[in-house]
Amino acid sequence: GGRVASPAEAKKATKGARRPVPPKAPIERVEALEPFFERLEALERGEAGVVRVLWFGDSHVQADLLPGRARALLQARFGDAGPGLVMPGNPWRYFRHDRAKSRGDRGFETVGLARGEPADPLVGLWGVALSPRGEGTASLEATFSEAEVAALVPAVEGCLSVSVDGVTAFSGDLGEAVDSGGSGCARIDGAILRGGEAVAFVQPAPREEAPGQLELRDACGGSIRILGTDLRSGRPGVLVDSVGIIGAEVGWLGRGDRELRRVLLERLDPALVVVSYGTNDMGRGDLVPEEFEAAAAEQLRALREDAPSAALLVTGPIDRSSRSRRVARLLSVNEPAVLAALRGAARATEAAFLDQRALMGGDGAIRSWARKRLAARDLVHLTRAGYEKLAGEIVDRLLAAYGAREKGAVSPRP
Repeated sequence: GGRVASPAEAKKATKGARRPVPPKAPIERVEALEPFFERLEALERGEAGVVRVLWFGDSHVQADLLPGRARALLQARFGDAGPGLVMPGNPWRYFRHDRAKSRGDRGFETVGLARGEPADPLVGLWGVALSPRGEGTASLEATFSEAEVAALVPAVEGCLSVSVDGVTAFSGDLGEAVDSGGSGCARIDGAILRGGEAVAFVQPAPREEAPGQLELRDACGGSIRILGTDLRSGRPGVLVDSVGIIGAEVGWLGRGDRELRRVLLERLDPALVVVSYGTNDMGRGDLVPEEFEAAAAEQLRALREDAPSAALLVTGPIDRSSRSRRVARLLSVNEPAVLAALRGAARATEAAFLDQRALMGGDGAIRSWARKRLAARDLVHLTRAGYEKLAGEIVDRLLAAYGAREKGAVSPRP
């Protein structure tokens, strides 16, 4: 027996307490995330070194504000495994990564950015690659312990020089190095594609985790292609890779060679693949919803085949509007159609789905977010604060679902 609270005190305590309420816009088919949750659980038990989230998308993803905030939140909870995937060499205007600086001095050109068909298929996960065009470098500045460079070597000679903090770790013909396994300063693994090209993974010797520079240079004038770089801390934890391209539509996922993509995905071993498109698709005047849904489902099925052990999460696009009446009218028709089509494609491929527009507050939310300085004046993109708010909502739902699973509220997949 303690003192019994008065009615006024009880009412005040109840008002201040957080009542459990069902989240608006819950993750649909959350059981599809079970492979991801299993990996997180193994990480917490000390049985898994790295749990990787691979996030494909358009400009909302490529700016690395949305994935970057998700990265910070997940790494704070489960451990910081490093910056993850980054393209070196400043591959296109506005390229950015929250934890790395990409620099180039025109020694490499970007292959694959052209929107016309046919697309060059021998590219990395971004749908692009870097090709040397003379003297110069492609570099990254970041805090890391371990680095790995993925490069495509043609059937003929292809050379590359890789240095860390000004010290050369490898320089020579990558094709020959794949066969020999590398040197004392760098380990080199690889795979041979059906066309005779080799995919080489160059790993300089690990160093103490510290700020540093990774620099790539052409070593013999060959036609090598840089597909990406993976930077890690050397500690257990989570990686979140932002693999986005400005202006990308859902069809961008299928631009690369499938065999090459499978090799890259197998190497990265993602636990969760997030697919975030739709903003640019809804601006098309020739959109046919049924065709769009079928095309999206086809891309998702292919992604499932190429990363069979990963969970798949599809996000609906954020709300969008326009100050142009003509464009606003088009969006009023296309936005719900694209959202429904992506939801249908996710359902058809048994992927989890999250409605980002509903997270923002539903149809028209972009204007209220703009008034609160959470969205940009173009009514298409968000501000840093907006992306961070949205990332927080997404991670909250992922962690809530993970926590519910631990309590037995989420059934594992059959």
